[in-house]
Amino acid sequence: ASEMMLRVECPGFEPVDLSGWHLTDDATDLAKWTFPGTNIAPGGYLLVFASGKDRATPGKELHSNFKLSGDGEYLALVQPDGATVAHAYSPQYPPQADDVSYGIPVLSSPWTNVLVETGAFCRAIVPTNSAMGVKWRGAASFNDTNWPAGTTGAGYDINATEPNYRRLIGTDMQALMYTSNVGCYLRIPFALENKATVRALVLDMWYDDGFAAYVNAMKIAAANNVDAPQWNSPATGYHDGDAPERFISSNTGMLVTGTNILAIHIMNRDAGSSDALG
Repeated sequence: ASEMMLRVECPGFEPVDLSGWHLTDDATDLAKWTFPGTNIAPGGYLLVFASGKDRATPGKELHSNFKLSGDGEYLALVQPDGATVAHAYSPQYPPQADDVSYGIPVLSSPWTNVLVETGAFCRAIVPTNSAMGVKWRGAASFNDTNWPAGTTGAGYDINATEPNYRRLIGTDMQALMYTSNVGCYLRIPFALENKATVRALVLDMWYDDGFAAYVNAMKIAAANNVDAPQWNSPATGYHDGDAPERFISSNTGMLVTGTNILAIHIMNRDAGSSDALG
């Protein structure tokens, strides 16, 4: 069986010393596994295999003394005092997908080039049948000129008072989605000067309830959805989009130098939901 990997990043300009910090999958045992003397260089990262093998030798491959479930469970990074939780997925992180990373966003980093800004130009449509198939996920040659134009994000919120998603919505789809359809298609063009310089794709995503994201028809991230969503597929669970979540894909082979397309299938749990976001 495959092992899950944990990735700890250093997004700033100074190295980070993880000596004595802890990882745990048990909220009652916060010092379950301890990092050895280990530094992460600026812009670098450290991998820990959640294998249960308990290996903590500096300079060698690190393995925690616990395994993690792809279905989701508690996970925390704990400070050296063994009591202060620096960050935790509680009660658990969501179910994981193969070849897609999940984590919290680093909102600014000197090592990242932003390809799609918040509030970027987009076109969105609510499908009413399967006529488009999966072609809409593809390259810039797909004709979407008859789709309404707007800016990211897309969705709706019928709640007029805070808290609501209205501050995050640039393209309001309430008239087309609410009580009518659980899905919305979103196409966002972005330019890339040199595809060879890209090592990974990072998506910081606000979503409610589920989504699947594609770059030039290749899936790079998904949550709360079936493996091959159809035009009327609902989200497989409920999710509040109050904060962004980070998804990382090492698959960059679909990129082209020039215009690329980020396509997002937004999915609600049910058509009568009071809000949707993606």
